[in-house]
Amino acid sequence: MDTATIGVALLLPLLSLVYVFWPRHRSIDISKFPRKFNYEKDKKKPYYDVICVGAGPSGSCLGYYLGIRGKKIALLEKKQFPRDKICGDAVCKTGIEMLMEMGLYDTLIKEKKAHVADSGGVVSPGGLSFVGRSHEQLGTVPAALACKRIILDEALVRAAQKSGAELIENTPVKDAHFDKSTGLWTVTIEDSDVTYQGRVLVCADGATSKLATQLGLVTSPPQGTCSRSYIGAGTHSFKADGVMFYPKGLLPGSLRFGGEKNSYDDHLLVIGDAAGMIDPMTGEGIHHAMESGKIAAGFLNEAFEVGNFDKEVMKEYQNRWMYKFGSDYKWSLAFISILYRYPILLDAAAAAMQRKGNEYLARWADVMTGRVPKATLLRPEFSIVIGFEVARLIFQKLLRRDPRKRSAVSEMTD
Repeated sequence: MDTATIGVALLLPLLSLVYVFWPRHRSIDISKFPRKFNYEKDKKKPYYDVICVGAGPSGSCLGYYLGIRGKKIALLEKKQFPRDKICGDAVCKTGIEMLMEMGLYDTLIKEKKAHVADSGGVVSPGGLSFVGRSHEQLGTVPAALACKRIILDEALVRAAQKSGAELIENTPVKDAHFDKSTGLWTVTIEDSDVTYQGRVLVCADGATSKLATQLGLVTSPPQGTCSRSYIGAGTHSFKADGVMFYPKGLLPGSLRFGGEKNSYDDHLLVIGDAAGMIDPMTGEGIHHAMESGKIAAGFLNEAFEVGNFDKEVMKEYQNRWMYKFGSDYKWSLAFISILYRYPILLDAAAAAMQRKGNEYLARWADVMTGRVPKATLLRPEFSIVIGFEVARLIFQKLLRRDPRKRSAVSEMTD
């Protein structure tokens, strides 16, 4: 028997057992902690409830969801909007739902500033491919939306402003210091005598996260790089749009994968890319960044009601994002290792899509975009189907048949 088949046969049951017995993150009842600070609703007070360093997707969503709750929050942004960022420009289903919730989705679509990415699929290492449509299978919320970051980020930050958040642009943060006696942070600005004070400090300053690094929460450099280029439809010879090959030496940008082990401290949180909230398997991070801002806002609203921001309380934020999506990063890393060793699994996935069509593609898209956990791939509807395709591909190889001749990229029709 082929070693790939033996390896897969042993690994899938083992991973299933690991998933069953994997420890879950327990919630903390923060209402049991003693009150240390009384919440002042007056927005004329000399300090902010929350100072967020960075006004990207995570910071802007934090600002929006705190703003609608009436909190006094400042978003300190080192540049001025509109400003661009190197990114794949794809917003997945969870992020799309948040855009709808914030009242941005319909406007972006109507003004043609964003486009539903209906077509997608897989091109496997063995040359098998399937590209189809998934929108009809997914209903009113598509799997992904294409929106340039120069447009998306400004739309999000303007929504935060409308909700009540204060945006302060051209404000590169130099450092931050916490005064235990007052329970306030003082944030200093580069080449300026201006300072800002706040009860809670949130680092949302991207993958390099200068501030979180200075404060000792982020202790390692980014692990990856990113790049971007736009390709006009019909300007290439590929059967599907968007296929690109990147020489390794030409990749700029930076990415932090897999989630930081510690994204909290006394009166302090780290969100979005700064906390490494990028899926190691897919590189997707925008909707995780947006969701982390929403999770942080909901948690902080509760913390203000309790009046305690000690490290033991702030840990609940980490528990919540780990429960929501962070625990899935370990499964992403596990599957990456398996796929690297057994690339035939990707061939089998493409073959399964060829055989089952758009419905199977839509279910695969839910997994790849983080809509459902990566461990879903261990369920019978995936593991048995892919196991069957592995066996079929090996049998075809023994018969010296080329599976690529059986089918090609699907015809995409309206």
